[in-house]
Amino acid sequence: MGIFNPGRCLFGGLFLPALLISQSVLWADDEENRDQDSVKTEAQTPTIMVTASRTEADLFELPMTVNVITDQDIKRQPATNITDILATVPGVELSDAGIAGAKRISIRGEEYSRTLILINGVKTVDKRSAQTAVLIDASQIERIEVIKGPASVLYGPEAIGGVINIITKKGGNGKPVAFSQNFILDTSTGSANVQSAIFGDVGGFNYRFSGSGTNVGERKVPGDTNSDTGSATRSNYKNRYYSGQLGYDWDKASFSLRADQYESSLFYANATEAAAVDPSSANTMRMPENDRKAVTATLELRDLNRYLPKLTMTGAYQNSKREMASDFLALMEPYLGTVKSDQDQYTFSGVSEWSIGAHYVTAGLDYEFDDVHMGNNQEYINPALADYFSKAHVEQTTLGIFVQDEWSFAEDYKLTLGARQTWIESKFIDKEGPAYDIPSTKNRSHDKLVGSVGLVYTGINDLALRAQWSQGNRYPTISQLFTGQAGHGGSSVSSHPNPDLKPETSNNYEIGARYQSGGWDIDAAVFFTDSKNYIASYTENNIASFYNAAKAETLGTELSLGYTFESLGLTPYTNVTWIRRMFTHYNGVKSDKTGTPRVRGRVGVKWQAEVNEHQRVFTDLYSNWAVKCEEMAQPGSMSIAGAISKYEGWQTLNLTLGLEGGEDHKYNIALSLNNIGNQRYTTSKGAAALPEPGFHVVLGVGFEY
Repeated sequence: MGIFNPGRCLFGGLFLPALLISQSVLWADDEENRDQDSVKTEAQTPTIMVTASRTEADLFELPMTVNVITDQDIKRQPATNITDILATVPGVELSDAGIAGAKRISIRGEEYSRTLILINGVKTVDKRSAQTAVLIDASQIERIEVIKGPASVLYGPEAIGGVINIITKKGGNGKPVAFSQNFILDTSTGSANVQSAIFGDVGGFNYRFSGSGTNVGERKVPGDTNSDTGSATRSNYKNRYYSGQLGYDWDKASFSLRADQYESSLFYANATEAAAVDPSSANTMRMPENDRKAVTATLELRDLNRYLPKLTMTGAYQNSKREMASDFLALMEPYLGTVKSDQDQYTFSGVSEWSIGAHYVTAGLDYEFDDVHMGNNQEYINPALADYFSKAHVEQTTLGIFVQDEWSFAEDYKLTLGARQTWIESKFIDKEGPAYDIPSTKNRSHDKLVGSVGLVYTGINDLALRAQWSQGNRYPTISQLFTGQAGHGGSSVSSHPNPDLKPETSNNYEIGARYQSGGWDIDAAVFFTDSKNYIASYTENNIASFYNAAKAETLGTELSLGYTFESLGLTPYTNVTWIRRMFTHYNGVKSDKTGTPRVRGRVGVKWQAEVNEHQRVFTDLYSNWAVKCEEMAQPGSMSIAGAISKYEGWQTLNLTLGLEGGEDHKYNIALSLNNIGNQRYTTSKGAAALPEPGFHVVLGVGFEY
């Protein structure tokens, strides 16, 4: 590996921080005062604890914006796809751009490929210019943490836009054997999602096994003036999810072993749209395989000594397979085109936590090795024609060492300083066939240092003021560097690679405030992101290639506000996001028409009442909305440069009501009436945008016993 020395990096990532902050011992008070001043004492345990800083911390004390979706939130908003629940988070936008069942997630206007998705802190990175589908069983999720803005210091180069960390439930509830059963029925697709689990605790052992599955039919949508089909063609898909977890807890240690398997099969919904106008263009595009499996082992050691309260080590193996098939049956020479990829990923992370005086330091390393095989095949129905078969093999090694110091340098003030050094080596191992017969075999190495500075002030009761500067860094994907972007199989790729691409970089500035008291719950932020070397596809002489084509500046504000009338159980609330993105293309052309709605949000009122000691009823009447927006075609795109596409704004009225309760045997029932006005609208942009469902009902029923 040349630049890597695993032994040296392990020492540096986990134990070097002790040397860096050892001088602070000289400044610390005696042992009694030091214990009293520790920022992680039991007496200071807050109500809302999150792991966004890679260690358990009070949400009030974080310098960045973090939103949390709880288990109760998930139960009270039944959805067949967990990504739909993320739409409630300010600044988060979902897109299914022609592919139902594989919604993509973007944060604060950044493209989906710049959002990192974690499951229990382990990356689900796709090295082929795509975002891994989130198929996890909603009933097995403990909470979801959404980190806004660059988080590259803590989570690595993929987190240039933000992080979504899905944290699953572990073990049981103190019983040796317990069961849960959940059903979600959705009339918009005629689907039923079934989720089952068995779990428990026996002595120090704990376990949990779960499975879920759903077959989703074509999405029912309102008609428009052009067509009135009543459904989005080929928007059907199916998902399967299985998981198993075993763990053991000692007095000062715990170990867990977890296995997950995700299976998905879907269509490209817009594949037959053009056939109605031009039969020669008729084709069927589908993804018969979009699967992922993972095995994760985690060892946590606690209270090793008074300076080292926690050491966590996690190793994981993941394999993801994807196949995209296109049947071009109406062409002069019909053929079947397939694009396949098979990615093996091995990761290890070690995180150490150090408490010395007024300093709480989180430090460690992340190691990742990716082995990617890709294929691009074109098979003619006419046996007289020669088929094309192409393949490529690429490897990539990533190593990062990070350190973050939370320093309580004065009463009510906490300064957070962070840095990460990343090294990446990419190697083109071999290739065969015409699709990859292009000058793209140049190996690449890259190293980058990024930093962050945050400040939090909590000197006013129930109020936290925060400010942060953070850097982001995103390395080009394997497709962009070596193999190109293959769209339909065949003897060529749709976008040629560029081994000379520069990494994308960004600087993010944010100030915010959080207030909770007297029924009020307020979180507000103003942010600005300056991104450079955006990677885009540029077409010249009918040949598309990847280039560092664009610069982006994003200015925005977010506001979440709610007030609870305790005596009435009533909570009016709203959240609003305002974003203005300005693109500067490679030729100097600037435009703020980026397809991102300038304003979007949610407004509603919740009500909750106790039926008795163990039962509650709840309702949520709300409206989701977004204003109209425009998008200008970038120079060199397949569209006419400078052409403006317009997208209408939308607004929906929705109502959820339900009942939950139980002590030993828990249950929850939630009924959602969505898009009551039966409005036709889309949240995705572009010609392939799928319309959202019209009026439909979603019923969620769950039991635990």
